[in-house]
Amino acid sequence: MHLLWGDERFVPHTHEDSNYRMVKEALLDHVKVPRKNILAMPTKGEAKDCAVQYEKAIADTLGKKCR
Repeated sequence: MHLLWGDERFVPHTHEDSNYRMVKEALLDHVKVPRKNILAMPTKGEAKDCAVQYEKAIADTLGKKCR
């Protein structure tokens, strides 16, 4: 199982509007999921650069067929 975010706000993972934060608090803090299987969208730097990084992380994890 891998967790990916398809709809995330470009805010730090600790921000009150972060979908990642909400999932972490409601689910991830209570279950065991390998850290490498949690693909949170990067939020440090420029939005465009983070989007490119996230696309690469997804492709590396799921394979090139996801493009």
